[in-house]
Amino acid sequence: MTEEESSGPVKRKITESSTSDFDPLHFVLKQNDNIIQLQFKFMEEMKKTSLLEEKNISVQNDMKILTKDINQFMGEKEKFVTKLEEKNLSLENEINKKIQKLNSDHENEIRELKQTFKQLIDDKIKEIENKFLEEKGKNENEKKIIEEKNECLENEMKILKEELQQLIDGKIKENTNQISNLNQIIEQKDEKNYFFRRTI
Repeated sequence: MTEEESSGPVKRKITESSTSDFDPLHFVLKQNDNIIQLQFKFMEEMKKTSLLEEKNISVQNDMKILTKDINQFMGEKEKFVTKLEEKNLSLENEINKKIQKLNSDHENEIRELKQTFKQLIDDKIKEIENKFLEEKGKNENEKKIIEEKNECLENEMKILKEELQQLIDGKIKENTNQISNLNQIIEQKDEKNYFFRRTI
């Protein structure tokens, strides 16, 4: 049911249902529930963000450990190659001494022996180099995977922060609109009471 009242140049329409159905206590409790839910969601998002940050720190520590292991492996490889070269040099010196003792009639046999030994050394060096390259490739792949995981985690953190900000902004806008509507209802109710007293 609609009543129309006029006072000077101002005219307003007031619906009784809009004021009689309004319960301030229910409205306040509902707003309080909304705020509590928003706080709960905010805490959940903060927990997720904290977990992502912990994962990020863990990944960074793993990368440091992996880098240290790679550097240690490189140092050991260089030491091993140096020892191998020294051993090869020592073996070559021993062979040369034995060769000098051999009879000149055995030159072909000696040449074949040198060639065989050289081939063994080359094969061994090649085997070591292949093993080193294989291990280096594995370490690089692991490092790349860790970097990709770190980038993925950073993107997830960014998305979560944006979603949280959107949620907060939406709730603030929703609460602002509800408060504005409440103020408008209160103003209409005051105007209705004023017109009613004038009528009496």
